[in-house]
Amino acid sequence: AASDGDKRQVIDAIKAQASIVRSIEAAKKKAVLAVGDTVTFTGRRNKKMEGIITKMKIKNAIVKCKNNQGEAVLWDCPLTMLEVS
Repeated sequence: AASDGDKRQVIDAIKAQASIVRSIEAAKKKAVLAVGDTVTFTGRRNKKMEGIITKMKIKNAIVKCKNNQGEAVLWDCPLTMLEVS
């Protein structure tokens, strides 16, 4: 039987690998996306949102969208959620 220390090491290794995979996915998206691009993403309550990237951050992008009243709203979206439209 594996000791608690061994189990913890395995769990930490899996977490580290998952973090690396997420970073790679974000980097792939970041290479495709740029400020000024029109993108779509699924917002709250499964609503399709469309907007323009106004700022790129390390793993997120600020996207300017219109809400139901036609007002401009800024969303801070993970890069992996965005799709070029």
